[in-house]
Amino acid sequence: MPDSATAKKLTRPGASFAPRYGLAFVSVTWALLLELLFHHFNLPHPFAAFALSAIAITFWYGGTKPGIVAVLLSSLIRGFIFEGETSSRSRVLYQLVFLTIAILMIWVRRRREALEVAITDTTKLTAANEDLLRQKEQLDAVFKLSPDAVILTDNDFHVLRVNKEFTRMFGYTAEEVVPEELRAEASKAQGSADFGEQS
Repeated sequence: MPDSATAKKLTRPGASFAPRYGLAFVSVTWALLLELLFHHFNLPHPFAAFALSAIAITFWYGGTKPGIVAVLLSSLIRGFIFEGETSSRSRVLYQLVFLTIAILMIWVRRRREALEVAITDTTKLTAANEDLLRQKEQLDAVFKLSPDAVILTDNDFHVLRVNKEFTRMFGYTAEEVVPEELRAEASKAQGSADFGEQS
């Protein structure tokens, strides 16, 4: 998506002032030049459509503040160059259209930025989940292939898993180990460990 990359390049915090605000001036200037070209060939005068396009482009690629500059420039050009023969009611309606487009573009831009943040967060979560899955697979492999007898229990000594070496050494599967006996063995082991520390 080259459009998105260009937008990110122009709107990143370190982007210079000139390209962002220059876009407002350049886009509105193009709208004016197209209008003058249409006027020269006696075609309909679509400055408003060109200006609205310039405003949308500036909001999308330059940001909110340059977009507002584009709205102001378009309003000034329309008011001073093309509004000589129009009524004040028509001028007000065009200003409302420009204002409405500006508000709509601010809303669209904020929604786009929120969506980009959500996509970035989702991408990070996906990468983290993949990393956790890979680590889990590695730990499972270590658990299964350990040459020592390994038993995994919860806090109440309910057996969650045993490895093959545990079953080979003691003859019990995870379902056959009794939690009470395991708790008693753990208490004995803890007691002998405490006795060994006291000696």
